[in-house]
Amino acid sequence: DGKISYHRREIDSGSFNRAVTLPCRVQTDAISARLHNGILTLDLPKVAEVKPRSIRIATS
Repeated sequence: DGKISYHRREIDSGSFNRAVTLPCRVQTDAISARLHNGILTLDLPKVAEVKPRSIRIATS
């Protein structure tokens, strides 16, 4: 087949920055990043979803 596809490809030198909007909340204290062979990989763990709960109310 020989086709190559990229999710995002950028070639540049020097310093740069990129800002993205995430579709959900993440645990900011658990974010990690690694750069290997020119590929930046980010791990952004989601914040645990708050589940509804029942609270029993006592009556007198």
